[in-house]
Amino acid sequence: MHDPAGFFAPYDATKCETCGQCLAACPVLTIDADEGQAMIATLRDGGRVAKLERGCQTCFACNFACPNGANPAQLIRARFAQRMEQDGPRRWSAYFQQQRPDNFRAAAADALPAEDRELHASWRDETPAEKILYPGCNLCNTAWLTRTRLLSGYDIRGGFHVCCGEPFYRTGMDDHLRRTARNLDRWLGALGVKHMTVACTAGACLFRYVLPRFGLQHKMEVRPLLEDLFDDFSAGRRTVERSLGLRVTVQESCYGKILGPVYMAKVRALLTMIGCTVVEMPHSHENSLCCGIGAGFAPDVGYHPLVMTAGAARVLREAGRTKADRLVSYCSGCLLTLTGMGQLYPGHVGVSHLLALLAEATGEKLPDRISTIGRAMLAGALKRQFPRLLDFGRIKMPPPPLT
Repeated sequence: MHDPAGFFAPYDATKCETCGQCLAACPVLTIDADEGQAMIATLRDGGRVAKLERGCQTCFACNFACPNGANPAQLIRARFAQRMEQDGPRRWSAYFQQQRPDNFRAAAADALPAEDRELHASWRDETPAEKILYPGCNLCNTAWLTRTRLLSGYDIRGGFHVCCGEPFYRTGMDDHLRRTARNLDRWLGALGVKHMTVACTAGACLFRYVLPRFGLQHKMEVRPLLEDLFDDFSAGRRTVERSLGLRVTVQESCYGKILGPVYMAKVRALLTMIGCTVVEMPHSHENSLCCGIGAGFAPDVGYHPLVMTAGAARVLREAGRTKADRLVSYCSGCLLTLTGMGQLYPGHVGVSHLLALLAEATGEKLPDRISTIGRAMLAGALKRQFPRLLDFGRIKMPPPPLT
């Protein structure tokens, strides 16, 4: 039985046979079992593995491949955390560090029109609410997606000031994640939240399985938004006005595959309901490639823009080979990364968010601002990152302030 919570449990050395199969199955590293075995042995002994510190995308594929459920991804993440505690992130990563006021999310938000920035202001409402829709940082950057009748009735609360801390988790910045958990505890407690619908898979997993390990004590029910949408369409509460007739392929979220095969099947079922034919990329479901942002998480990469662009380009090439009309993402983070980094990879298949396609099928036409946001993100990287790429120093980042 698939157990999402188990993926976030610590590495279990008693279950690990040091066989190397987990890393040999990695869709990115392309190594054999012997090399994988040597890497795992080094990690178990507390050592560092340069190839992982440059190439691991923390996509959890190795956890799926482990025959014994030892959670090798958590062993790798633990070593990343040690490295980050010792050395700090690369200096050029500052543009992607969310606790800085001039980060990439701010650049994208600044490119939004006033009406979308007004949404952000309304989501910061601090009056008590037992039931909320938590947008997450990525949906804040794609705020226009919430302008659909599909989300009528949801009380959206949140913003950049209450990020779930997922980038801290994936990069091993555990002190920052503990501070984030304390912030969220205070915020959720003040609102009195008892039920939280979460727009992104990352947030759903963080609130359910990760943040409680880092100090989040607030108790509430957490449910991914996509499950609500699936139930609404399946029960006829939402009806399809126009069959889209598109051939599409799906960009799997790293956390979507952790939520499991039933969750991933619902994504494809929704697409089928609105008249899409789904074709799969060579890497899909549990063996999917990260959208490209994960290529920047390893300690020696530090969000290097060219490395992330190469990761996004690999996905876009695979999508193109399927001859799909659209590459569909159900994660706004994947949408932002593929669009932003895709600015350097012209001619790729168009990328659409699942929510936008569902709205279109029900007779709505949402604004499409993703190209503008992608250009703003790329411009920020060119201005703030590229001049620092020859500086291989590291920085100690201040923790996010307590709210």
